[in-house]
Amino acid sequence: MTDEIFCSKEMSLEPEGELRHRDLAQLVKKANRFSCGVLIRVGRQRADGKSIMAVSGLAFGHDPSFIIETWGADARECLWALTKTASRCLKRSFTEELAYS
Repeated sequence: MTDEIFCSKEMSLEPEGELRHRDLAQLVKKANRFSCGVLIRVGRQRADGKSIMAVSGLAFGHDPSFIIETWGADARECLWALTKTASRCLKRSFTEELAYS
């Protein structure tokens, strides 16, 4: 029997919000600070959350939500950190869109 922890969180993209390449890079950088596994899902697409190449290939604009999954010893801490980072990126993106409107 294993004591592995599995966590997931669905996050929504605002109609005007987006995750830019720099935002994805921040998520990957944060994910790599943890030893747990990280998977990001957008629709039917899946990517290793610790690989910028894999995450960059996801079609974030085509689906209104994405899911972050973590598993391993520090899965909870990692999911919390990634959720916080993604929320900050989405909020900044939305604020920047309003400033340019």
